Amino acid sequence: MKRTIVFVAILLFTSVLSAEAKKGKSKSPKRKICGRPCNKILKPVCGSDGTTYDNACLFNNAKCEANKSSIVMRIKYQGSCGNTTAKTTHKRQSKKCTAGLKDCINSTKRAVCGSDNTTYSSFCYFRVARCLARQNGSSLTILHKGECGRPKTQHCPLESQCDNLNDPICGSNGKTYKNTCLFLIAKCKARSRNTALFLKKKGACRKPASNLKPCPKKCPSKKRPVCGTDGKTYINGCQLAIAKCSLPKNKRSSLRVAYVGSCEVPATPKPCPRWEECKVVLRPVCGSDGKTYPDICRLRVAMCHARRNGHQAITLKYRTACKKRKGRKEKKQKKGKNDKKNKSGRKGRRD
Repeated sequence: MKRTIVFVAILLFTSVLSAEAKKGKSKSPKRKICGRPCNKILKPVCGSDGTTYDNACLFNNAKCEANKSSIVMRIKYQGSCGNTTAKTTHKRQSKKCTAGLKDCINSTKRAVCGSDNTTYSSFCYFRVARCLARQNGSSLTILHKGECGRPKTQHCPLESQCDNLNDPICGSNGKTYKNTCLFLIAKCKARSRNTALFLKKKGACRKPASNLKPCPKKCPSKKRPVCGTDGKTYINGCQLAIAKCSLPKNKRSSLRVAYVGSCEVPATPKPCPRWEECKVVLRPVCGSDGKTYPDICRLRVAMCHARRNGHQAITLKYRTACKKRKGRKEKKQKKGKNDKKNKSGRKGRRD
């Protein structure tokens, strides 16, 4: 009898212990199992940690272990990490994605919030980001229309994702961008800074014209002395230009050619030809001063004297005598005669 009671007591004690053990196991958190079995299919991928994995399954196991240490991993590209062909293929795929950026230049401004908690200024930009995400082995969806909750992040593609196409574009900031892709990235960054950037024109921006002429590096040895406004004689105009360039920019305008010739011997202008020296050729010409000259030679004499005395310049108007302008009295007399003729003509018609 006593043995039976002891046996029952032992059974009860062991059942209580097993129940407590089960409760303890149920309370402990379940740990994620990372070492899932993978097939032996060889389809290598390059991870962001620089390691080549035989297939995506093995990469996911490594990614799972990395997540435990708060390390984020992603597939960099399909193929071995050291495989240059895989890298080239990855770049080509990136270019295919970023090629769609050209369509974003005229896209409507309707922001969307992506599943990566990033605000995309238009669906066009989201579509490019989704293409790049798929390439990296991740997915991207639209959470809702409109901006994501604060803090807001503006997604802009990387410049390294653009190709080397030389198709320059001039922005409203006066800067030339190599192609549309680089311009759109700059536009995206400007929008994130709440500044406007738009397309000014296709082609490179024009550089502002400089009023200063480039300084000559070498000068010809030909001697053609000129006198500078500084009182110095220079071998030629080129030497004066070099001396001008050596001056501070605010003083360069003060040095220029005073006259052709050495400063010690001031250049004197040639004397004007005399009226008597001209041959008698009766071919009258009209000057710009309204006077008729017997020939072109005498007109040149008048032109020289006007220039020497500082008078208004005289030029050749036409190669005939000047036409006399009719006075006001002659015009009125002719007008009166015409009026009388018109009146007499009207009376004759009435009769």
